[in-house]
Amino acid sequence: MNEMLAASRILENLRNLLGFKTKREAAGFFGVGPSAICDWVQRKGNKIPPSRLAEAARRHNIRWQWLAYGEGRPYEESLVETSTGVELGREEILLLQKLKESPAFKQAVKTLIGLDEREIKLLGAVADSMTRTGGVRENKKQESSGEEPWLEWRAEFPLTKLR
Repeated sequence: MNEMLAASRILENLRNLLGFKTKREAAGFFGVGPSAICDWVQRKGNKIPPSRLAEAARRHNIRWQWLAYGEGRPYEESLVETSTGVELGREEILLLQKLKESPAFKQAVKTLIGLDEREIKLLGAVADSMTRTGGVRENKKQESSGEEPWLEWRAEFPLTKLR
């Protein structure tokens, strides 16, 4: 079996792949503080603990072999989303990871979980009507013509329920 890459080499590979400019960014990738990066490079024999490598590889959908040994490609060729069967590219995977880590997204999911089926369908219908009409701009035209599609929605599903 090949020997694991030195910490400095792994960090350089990640810098080239993901564009890290600071130790803080690299530390965020591994879920540690910036001082841990310095420790790995300077005091711990220029080695990153294998458990940190494995966890970071799993969280960021990077191949373990590439991260630890520099072998092969950094990403799988593609990833298929299981519930829809849609094949995702590397950029989409990274975007979804950032979205899932977002505190605002987590709060929105918690809020939506509390809605009943009727409220979710109503919310979906409103979102669908906004995409079909082009969003707020076209709604302003409707408001000037005396129609306000949001009025019925507001009466049936007050905004305070979403919070």
